[in-house]
Amino acid sequence: GSGGARQAPDGWSRDESHRQLAAFGRMLAPIAARHGVTVAIEPLRKAECNILNTVAEGAALARTVNHPALALLVDGYHWATDGDVPEAIVEHRGRLAHIHIATTAHRLAPGMEACDFRPFFDALRRAGYIGRMSIEGGLGDPAAPLPAAARTLRQACS
Repeated sequence: GSGGARQAPDGWSRDESHRQLAAFGRMLAPIAARHGVTVAIEPLRKAECNILNTVAEGAALARTVNHPALALLVDGYHWATDGDVPEAIVEHRGRLAHIHIATTAHRLAPGMEACDFRPFFDALRRAGYIGRMSIEGGLGDPAAPLPAAARTLRQACS
């Protein structure tokens, strides 16, 4: 969920937060599976949430729950702005279910401002990721930015 929905209270133990999130995941994953749904854990940048901020932390929660209906979403914006590492994407490749992408400066659709996506796409390539990706950045009127976003993403993927 949103950063605010999963924010740990000040002074709350990170271990206790992980335990509670894992208990929720163990309850949720079988329900999701019965409905053909995969729940994806999205690490958020520290400015938005104080728990599950890195790919490794999201993967640790998925590993603790250990259910195929609970996987990992990597958001390139959060990953890049908080300085997460490419090796985490490669290491946890078997848990990747979805990718989000946006520029880092103003969280816009690719192609709307300069952004070096190479480290992110290199990590995805090394991880062998061939799944879905969605733009999670500002578009304004999508008629203009979507063709530029498609060109930018094609270049980044090639």
